[in-house]
Amino acid sequence: MIISKYPIEATRELVFDKGVASDGFVTKGVLYAKVKVGSSYVHVFNTHMQASYGYEFKESDPYALIRRKQIQQVSTFIAKIALDDHHPIIAMGDFNVNAIRRPDEPSVDSKEYQEMLAALGSNGLFSIVDLHRDFNSGTHPVTNSGRGVKGAGVSKGGQRLDFVFELRRNTTRADRIFHSVQHCAVLPFEVPGEVYTHISDHYASHVIIELLRKPGEDEEGLEDGASRGASNRLTVQLTV
Repeated sequence: MIISKYPIEATRELVFDKGVASDGFVTKGVLYAKVKVGSSYVHVFNTHMQASYGYEFKESDPYALIRRKQIQQVSTFIAKIALDDHHPIIAMGDFNVNAIRRPDEPSVDSKEYQEMLAALGSNGLFSIVDLHRDFNSGTHPVTNSGRGVKGAGVSKGGQRLDFVFELRRNTTRADRIFHSVQHCAVLPFEVPGEVYTHISDHYASHVIIELLRKPGEDEEGLEDGASRGASNRLTVQLTV
């Protein structure tokens, strides 16, 4: 789901075809919200894709083949909705693509990760910015611990399955960029002193975006919850 303290002016959803294994019993897809911030907007896409079952990710397994199709669907969905304006596009969620090829090489991309970026680019329509990697010195942060309970069996830990992507339109002029990404980080949400070590086996992703306030837009015109920081900017924080 998408929850916002800013007004949501439009929503859509795309439901994937039925998945396999346990995913065959749930409805996965991608949600879209057009979020109004001051006089601007942010396009937010939130997805949860086919999981791999088993403790080793294989780039040619049947789960990866399903994810490949789902990524194409997400890319087409985003292009149909958000290609023709200048507002920022953020696609985030649990893509279940392990970007880390080897646990001891967190800066080396897996093949499936590379294919995902190419597919999200929609044949050159978008440039894809991996915000977690950008703000982590070019290294993939771990976003999945593999366990959330002390002493719970075998762990898949050391995976990077969750992403915050900014999709930049290749047709947009530089003078039409009205936002900047200020920060992106993983939030483990640890639970000290309990049998559960973290709120979830997946860590949260957090991003801060600044939007340029349009001329003449004053404090009184802002919705409740809009940040009143620098005089010419509005701050938006997204967490998944």
